[in-house]
Amino acid sequence: MPNYTEEQKKRMEANRLRALRIRSEKAAAVKTATTGFGTTNHSKLQMNKPLYDTSNNKAFSPATSSNKHPQSVLQCTVIEGNRFSVTCSYNVKLVSAFKSIPSRRYDSITKKWNFSLSDHGPLGSKVKSVGFQLSNPENAVIVKSTEGGSTSVGLNDVNQNTTKCSGKCYLISSSRFEVEMPYHKEAVAVFKSLPTKLYDINSRRWNFDLSDYNLLMSSLKKEEGLFLEPLPSTVLEVFKSKISGGESKCPIQNIDLIDVDPKIVSSLMPFQKDGVNFAISKNGRVLLADDMGLGKTVQSICV
Repeated sequence: MPNYTEEQKKRMEANRLRALRIRSEKAAAVKTATTGFGTTNHSKLQMNKPLYDTSNNKAFSPATSSNKHPQSVLQCTVIEGNRFSVTCSYNVKLVSAFKSIPSRRYDSITKKWNFSLSDHGPLGSKVKSVGFQLSNPENAVIVKSTEGGSTSVGLNDVNQNTTKCSGKCYLISSSRFEVEMPYHKEAVAVFKSLPTKLYDINSRRWNFDLSDYNLLMSSLKKEEGLFLEPLPSTVLEVFKSKISGGESKCPIQNIDLIDVDPKIVSSLMPFQKDGVNFAISKNGRVLLADDMGLGKTVQSICV
């Protein structure tokens, strides 16, 4: 005899009761057609016996049950402080709703989608339109930076605020970042005010130099209803000098290569000399990533 789980046993019992009910209804219909009498007491008892609803693990009576099932509730869990994950099985409509949220992320390990807490309200509206409900994560708190430090705001307070538009930042190179955000008049005005702005007509996204990151974030905070998810803290730490503008933008000076064979030095192309000067200025801690045949070996010898 196989060992069934409690859930399997409940489903088996529900199927058995449903089969008995259908059988009694058919028998009653045949008896009524042949004798003219109504259903027997046994069939009435069987039809009124509570059945087990596997969708919400509750018993219900066929007489009081509705054909319209209640909306399924998606469980939300707070992760990483300012984000929450959603637990659900695969559903095409749900995935489409998830992908419409700018702060979406998919964790291939946990097989769960997660979002910024500020998008809890918009996501709730999206999933409700496809027949689901979004639960409120317990003790959910979103941390917002202020001039005096940081302040904690409850999830209910975030949802009550009318967020007109929300977006997310992505690092696209060692010197530039990109903003994914739906069209919004005030946001576009802020983007156009930045000196290093560029617009990609293919991806329909704006991108900027990292030196404009702080200016962009502070400008968007002044616009009510606009929310932009910042770059990850690890990225901000690695590129701190570029973001703060502390990195020197002066051209690299030509370094004296008197200790290197003059024949090798004279054979260097201009771009190779720039590579050698840059590598020496970084004490040799660089990665030469030129294409094959462009003289990485010669540059390494000079360094």
